[in-house]
Amino acid sequence: VTVAASKDTAVGAAGAVNVITSDVVAELAGATVTAGGNVAVTATTTPTIRSLSMGVSGSGETAVTVTALGNVIVSTVTAGISSGSTVAAGGNVTLSAQDIAPSPLPDWMLTATQKAAVEDALADSPIDLRSSILAINISVAGSGETAVGVGIMGNVVTNRTKAGISNSIVRAGVNAAGTTTNAAADVLLTSHSTAGILAMTLGLGASSGSTAVQATGFGNVIVTTVDAIIAAGATVWAGDQVTLTAGDDSSIRSAGLSIAASSTNAIGAIIGANVITSRIAAEIAGSTVKNGGALSLTALSDADVLALSGGVGGSGETAVLVSLSANVIAGTTAAVITDATGLGYSLTPAGGAAKAVDPTTQLNSAGDTIDLGTGHKLKTGDAVVYSSGGGADIGGLRDGTTYYVIVQDSAPGKVKLAATAKDAKAGKAIDLGAPASSSVRSDVQPGGSVALTATNTSSIDALAFGVSGSGTTAVGVALAANVIANSTETAVSGTTLSTPGALSLTSESSAIIRTLAIGVSASSTTAVQV
Repeated sequence: VTVAASKDTAVGAAGAVNVITSDVVAELAGATVTAGGNVAVTATTTPTIRSLSMGVSGSGETAVTVTALGNVIVSTVTAGISSGSTVAAGGNVTLSAQDIAPSPLPDWMLTATQKAAVEDALADSPIDLRSSILAINISVAGSGETAVGVGIMGNVVTNRTKAGISNSIVRAGVNAAGTTTNAAADVLLTSHSTAGILAMTLGLGASSGSTAVQATGFGNVIVTTVDAIIAAGATVWAGDQVTLTAGDDSSIRSAGLSIAASSTNAIGAIIGANVITSRIAAEIAGSTVKNGGALSLTALSDADVLALSGGVGGSGETAVLVSLSANVIAGTTAAVITDATGLGYSLTPAGGAAKAVDPTTQLNSAGDTIDLGTGHKLKTGDAVVYSSGGGADIGGLRDGTTYYVIVQDSAPGKVKLAATAKDAKAGKAIDLGAPASSSVRSDVQPGGSVALTATNTSSIDALAFGVSGSGTTAVGVALAANVIANSTETAVSGTTLSTPGALSLTSESSAIIRTLAIGVSASSTTAVQV
């Protein structure tokens, strides 16, 4: 919080940057486990930022206020069985990975039961308050002559949530000979993310003299990957059901308001964007699954954006108000059974969309480079999360791990990867090799029905408005763009599937955009509205 006051000139500035990086892992790696009962592997993370930035300046002549606020969360949560492990359980084998956005209500306000009731009642509603980041940015400038206020805020959440079995043997209620010892034993993989941003930006510039200028800009971005996966040559046996569930409930609640008022000239501008990109997958890739009951793969995406963006400009002579806003939801929701190619390789930078990588054409193992093309916009030292998409790993890399980019000066489109940011700066790259053959088919033999379900219910609700009024000239611009671009897929490919029951593949999308843009200009002489 900054406050500046003067009879002549007052300048105030307030700024803050908050960063959380989190890596939570619960994993059986290279382990041999024998249990008479259940085996549970659970990983949960709740990264939380609560921030306020406020700047106020007042002066008899000139007042300037600038506020800037940035919040970043980068988190990875993994519940896994990997690296040649053998797990034998008499009961269920359960893997659960969760990235949870908490309620902003403090613990002392409500009991745990009351808080749960409130969260359940508001869940998936326009006023769902759960948030990984809660941020408020306020900029106020007041003056007798000239007032200038600028408020800028950016919030980014990048997360990877994974429950997976890879390159391992898991038996639940089945002995080494393949005989069922517990017909009620299940293998259950659940991965769920509720990443959320709740943000408000308010700017006010007021002058009783010549000029008031107020500019507000904000951006909110969520990049999420959620996987429930059996891959990389894993073998899974279960006495009863095998269930893989991947779900995402990411949300952005954003409000931005800019107000400029002056007896002579008032200029106001507000520009904002809200973006959610995701990959949600329930997947069996290049693995063997045999169980006595039903097999279910479910991928659910329920990302939503609720956005308010508006501005008001008023003056005795000239008023100009520009309001520009954009809201985007894009991603892939898939429930698939495939061979070892999986869903495809990718590198995902913090706050950016995944960049697809085809090892057959983009990987140069001799030079340890990956060709991303000249438009990748990455810099040396930038962090990226590598995903094998359920396929065999590129040599030297591990699925779900964060690496650091080395950009080639002689060939800017090609990058190398380093294990640490320090290694990237020093040019110390990882030796890369081609992934193992992708011709390994999945072998799936359930004793009951097989159901693959992919559902997308993304939504954008947006209101954008601009109002300008003056005694002489008023100009107003209010433009809004809203886009939902999703892919929803269920598929069985590169697989030997045998079931005595029904086979069901269901892909559903009910994405919806509800938007209203309002522009009003009023003047005694000239009024222009776009």
